[in-house]
Amino acid sequence: MSRWVVAAAILLLVLAGGAVWYVRSRPAAGPALDHWTYVPAGKLAGAGPALNPDFLTSDGKRFVAVGNTYAHDTRTAALDSWTSADGLTWRPGNLRRLAAGAGSYTVVDGLARTPDGFVVIGTRIAPATTSVVAWRSSDGLNWTPLPLPLAPSPTTRPALASDGTSLYAPTGTSTWLKLPPHGRPRAVPGAVPENCEPSYRVRTVQPGFLLYGWCPVRGAHGQRAALYTVDAHGRVRDRSPGLDRRLFELLAVARHDRTLVGIGHRYGSTSTGPSMPPAQPGEDGETRPVTTVLTRSTDDGATWSPGRAVSAGPGMPADADRVSTFGERFLVSGTVVRGGAETPALWTSADDGATWRYHRLPGFADNGVLGDAAGLHGRVVIPARTGVLPGTTRGLFVNVRPR
Repeated sequence: MSRWVVAAAILLLVLAGGAVWYVRSRPAAGPALDHWTYVPAGKLAGAGPALNPDFLTSDGKRFVAVGNTYAHDTRTAALDSWTSADGLTWRPGNLRRLAAGAGSYTVVDGLARTPDGFVVIGTRIAPATTSVVAWRSSDGLNWTPLPLPLAPSPTTRPALASDGTSLYAPTGTSTWLKLPPHGRPRAVPGAVPENCEPSYRVRTVQPGFLLYGWCPVRGAHGQRAALYTVDAHGRVRDRSPGLDRRLFELLAVARHDRTLVGIGHRYGSTSTGPSMPPAQPGEDGETRPVTTVLTRSTDDGATWSPGRAVSAGPGMPADADRVSTFGERFLVSGTVVRGGAETPALWTSADDGATWRYHRLPGFADNGVLGDAAGLHGRVVIPARTGVLPGTTRGLFVNVRPR
């Protein structure tokens, strides 16, 4: 063999090795989630009602938030909307004026992105009647009513999901209302068994969406975690069989390509610390500890890793109830017990959910919780909230280095 052939072979090996090194060491796609700063509500700029998002999203051009604010003059909840280009300066929309009604108030139940904008759904509560109402907007500022022939359900709140083309308003589980981009709404069959109706949640993952929660165990007492994926063509797949059978509830799910990360509950304590949520009664009536766990699938939900306890370190009980994805980066939010008090916490992954990093956040109020996370142009914001229906936003956590 000539020295030129040997040299060429060595060069090819070097180039091949370099290519492999580049693929393995390239930075994860998505915004950096290494540093977090708390911005109190008083330092957020904007006119009108104070930012108070129950739901938060982004379409790549703007942040859009909707939520209820407490009107002290009428002692009722008002429905408001806000938009922002940077997550720190917020502008109110016209939703309050449209949602207001004599002697009634509207509670927001869902926010979904559509190919041409956003849709909000809510429940209007009056002294003698309750109705489902909705509005659409192309920019999150100017909203117009969207007629939906939906009746309120005594067991579930209204919800919205988008498969990337059409909008769906589940009316339980046995029937959904499908709203195509053009044409009239029509009823379509549901995706999950009727007996799961009061127990599932909806998560849009674009394209497609996820239905998750729990379903009763057939022919037995108790329940088990459930997950159904719906693709951009409306095809439904039951992904429940692949979940850890010890999970009795799925709290949240997010997806990037074929990787899914889920948060669930299972009975039993772990070696990483005490039980996380309060102990729950088992099938035999005895109280059993419950652990919050994180599980992962790399094949679109067909198989899952065993649930691993969410932890802030040895002896540090932790709970989590939300998961989001920003490219290949996943973000889980929850709380930890420190000094006898609950404080907000984040866990982030830069390798598609394979490994995780715990972030200790400053406490902003007693019993504080974290809301939905949303990203825009590398900026990720997370509302810091207290209370429910309507809650109060105390500030935002932002993924920037402290000054």
